[in-house]
Amino acid sequence: MKILKPFWIVSVLLIIITMFLANNSSTSGDEAVQVKIGKNILSYYQTFGADTTALLPDGIDQLQFYGSSFDTFCQFFIQTFDITDTYRFRHTLNGLIGGLIFLFIGLFGRLLKNETVGIIAMILAFFSPHILGQSFNNSKDIPFALGYIMSLYFMSKWFLNPEDVNRKTVVFLILSIALTISIRIGGMILYCYLSLFLLLAVYRHSKNNTFKIYKNNVTIYLSVCILSYFLGLLLWPYGIVSPLKNPFIALAGFEKVDVGINQLFQGIYSDSMSLPFYYLPKLILITTPILIIIGVLIFFYFQIFNILWRKKIIHHLLIFSIFFPLLYIIYKDSNVYGGWRQVLFVYPPILVLSALGIDSVRELLINKLPSFKWLFWIVFFISLNHPIRHIIKNHPYEYIYFNEVFGGVKNAYGNYELDYYYHSTKEATTWLKKYIADQHKTDKDTTLTASNFNGYSYYMKDEKGVKTNYSRFYERNGIDWEYYICINTHIHPYQLKNNFWPPVGTIHTITVDGKPICAIIKRLSRDDFMGTQLLKESKFKEAILYFNNYLKKDSTNCSVLASLAECYINLLQADSSLYYANAALKTHNSYPGALDMLGRVYIINGDIDNAIKTFNNIIRESRNYFIAYYFLSAIYYNKKDYKKALENAELCMSYTREFKLIYNVVGKIKEAQGLYKEAEQYYNMAK
Repeated sequence: MKILKPFWIVSVLLIIITMFLANNSSTSGDEAVQVKIGKNILSYYQTFGADTTALLPDGIDQLQFYGSSFDTFCQFFIQTFDITDTYRFRHTLNGLIGGLIFLFIGLFGRLLKNETVGIIAMILAFFSPHILGQSFNNSKDIPFALGYIMSLYFMSKWFLNPEDVNRKTVVFLILSIALTISIRIGGMILYCYLSLFLLLAVYRHSKNNTFKIYKNNVTIYLSVCILSYFLGLLLWPYGIVSPLKNPFIALAGFEKVDVGINQLFQGIYSDSMSLPFYYLPKLILITTPILIIIGVLIFFYFQIFNILWRKKIIHHLLIFSIFFPLLYIIYKDSNVYGGWRQVLFVYPPILVLSALGIDSVRELLINKLPSFKWLFWIVFFISLNHPIRHIIKNHPYEYIYFNEVFGGVKNAYGNYELDYYYHSTKEATTWLKKYIADQHKTDKDTTLTASNFNGYSYYMKDEKGVKTNYSRFYERNGIDWEYYICINTHIHPYQLKNNFWPPVGTIHTITVDGKPICAIIKRLSRDDFMGTQLLKESKFKEAILYFNNYLKKDSTNCSVLASLAECYINLLQADSSLYYANAALKTHNSYPGALDMLGRVYIINGDIDNAIKTFNNIIRESRNYFIAYYFLSAIYYNKKDYKKALENAELCMSYTREFKLIYNVVGKIKEAQGLYKEAEQYYNMAK
């Protein structure tokens, strides 16, 4: 029976195991938004277009640009069958999609050579921790990757025999491209591949009846393009209401994403729009198991000049499908962040090439040493020892992986983002719920919790007497909480490398290979909160008392130290402000709040050059820290450099329209330039 063949046994097992592993995973950083998109789209169709939420942006988020067919289907099943544990259901289906990716990677290997290559490819895929971990809860990039590899697979079946195209191949190609487009409009890149490589395939195969072959393939080509395009838009309201306009608006919108997100890369904390061009290639290299990289190198070494033309075109297609998107992203200087999950779709073709390379070595050795047939598999799995151990030891945090040549997670800590997709949320909340239950058995008061990831509230929703809140880690002093869950992302490398994180008050950590990816913190005192409230009310002397009381319990809180510096600068005590600003910088060497106070002290002391340098240092890491632009604008105005003054003022206003002091500076600049009417307008805006 076909199902009992080793290839199918392996594929079915991997699908089942992936679904099982996904069943226990946490929410991801994007999942709440994806659920919202799915609900909006489903509501649009349920109300026959009356509910137009799916056609509109959600604040600054252009949610209407996403098709998200996977999320829509999930929401349909959840509503239809009244599923209560929505995320567990979603993750199980997500695991199924991940398992299907492994299957099509295997089918591709089998198509190009034999079932052994297919099995090797599937095993490589499953023991690739990054894509395995993303398969648990990534409802955008994983379905997109499935559509991508499926499309390449069915294209390849067509290209191998353009003289007699199988009808099933055409139907499945249409569905595959439609799936890809229905997730993200960038799937239209597949039409470029189809156009280029179909032309090459037909040209190579056409000997006699050239016109007939071209005619048949052009007819099929047009049918595939038209049908897949409109099928792909069916579950995307924004796309289908104006199919010849809106998809291209969305495509242009994705290429111009200008919202910078701070990222930790190569030990440097910087805005995602300032990341080096090799950000994606390097991350792929250091998070891919070494055996897979070696397999790709072997493929190029042994096969690229020694493969039959009939299948060489497919190798070219795979190579093109890997490098073209990456090079295009680099060329367009696209804003990428959060690891390389946004280009996960290039990874399945990499695995196919790697499997071909590894199988070439297997065949070479078996031809010389027939007894090596079984020994190969032993060596093969030993070579995968590092990722296998990581998967077994660190589930469900498989995606937090760095290969052994790079130095693993231990070398990545403090140099690269670890749990940037918030996978530790579920375990953290599970632990905290038990801790609260044990510690507050007789309490009737409400327990206040907070986190730097709002998604944790899902796991707290059924807890009576527990309130949830959200705050960035460095702004946590400003809200009231008793317990704070902090995921290891957007934490400055200086604090990670110098043991200032996890912070004082940590009662539990979740680790990967001994490195903390999440900390649960118990508040030592509410004095930091009280001081922050008084600071907001400009009660500086009272705030100082509370902050000093807090520092008796935790002298390393950079936010509290910077707040003290702010209190003293407002009391015109520059020396005291300088002392606390420097104290804050000893615990976080580029904390914006501390640098801000340091810059102001420099201005008071007349050290303008150092003030400029300090405010520019803030902007280098925190591009949206608008107050830095305000002071730079004021400094350049006083230096009568009106061009730079206006440039910084415009940058300040681009981040906020509520900061009225900047309008007064712009008014002065315009007045100095003789533009009195414009100056008057800005003076009025400053009132």
